[in-house]
Amino acid sequence: MERGDGSVLAASRLRRRPQCPPSHGCGPVATAEWQALPRLGAAEVNPHLDLLLSVVYDGALAPAHRADLEKSGLTSATIAAQGIRSVPPALFTPLLGFDPSGIQSALLFPYPDPAGGWFDHVRVKVFPPLETRRGTIKYLQPRRSGVRIFFPVGSKAALRAAGTLLIVEGEKKALDYAQRSRNLLQALSFLISWPALERAASLVLQRSEELDGDHYEILARAADALAGKYPLAAVMVLRAMINFSLTNSRSTRYKHAARHLLDCAGLSSVIEDFGGFEPHAAYEARLRREHGRKSSFWILID
Repeated sequence: MERGDGSVLAASRLRRRPQCPPSHGCGPVATAEWQALPRLGAAEVNPHLDLLLSVVYDGALAPAHRADLEKSGLTSATIAAQGIRSVPPALFTPLLGFDPSGIQSALLFPYPDPAGGWFDHVRVKVFPPLETRRGTIKYLQPRRSGVRIFFPVGSKAALRAAGTLLIVEGEKKALDYAQRSRNLLQALSFLISWPALERAASLVLQRSEELDGDHYEILARAADALAGKYPLAAVMVLRAMINFSLTNSRSTRYKHAARHLLDCAGLSSVIEDFGGFEPHAAYEARLRREHGRKSSFWILID
């Protein structure tokens, strides 16, 4: 449940929501019950961070915090996948280890561990920013906690697929950069891995002509992921692979290309508006005009 003043009531998927431990000032709870809650962290974390990363606070996001994230270009899917959430006022001091006087609300950016779970690292954006003699402070973390690299969820899989590691300053900037990367395949692979399918579909539709159909592994995975909710984007991905195979006469790929064309036909039946893209019938007719002599391909279709 969200409150307009920036504070948050925990929203849990549990059938009966337990309250947080007495040490957090949120009411009593049976110790065994709280300890039985599923933990998201793979390694040990401080109990206050562990509680905030548990299912008790999944989806806890104040309207002002959501607006701030969306202003930075982050989608709802990205926000959820990264575990970004509002911090209840009762947890300000326990999380940071000091009293952050002057702030009204705080937004936690969990630090994903590429190996799974979360790092034991606390960093929050504070509202309003703190004005000091040394300047404006927008983020706080425990004293002497040092600097840590922020690995967005899915970065390990994306790096394995794309083979490139980019270092960007700032958590929100890192997430937004992945969405706007000049390397289309790298960005698409990253977005599919989060998953941020809405953003991935938008990326495909905006830059469909740039898709390199030679990258079968990345594109096939993207098409499968997008087919359920974003069939038009999935069709554009499939067409990129079909076009590459036929244009370059890659006969060893004709079997896959034929299957992709049949998949396009199936997906097209649920697409109400192709926008500026060719409807399926027109696309297939063009393929027959341009590649009609490739009988080893068409025999798989007809």
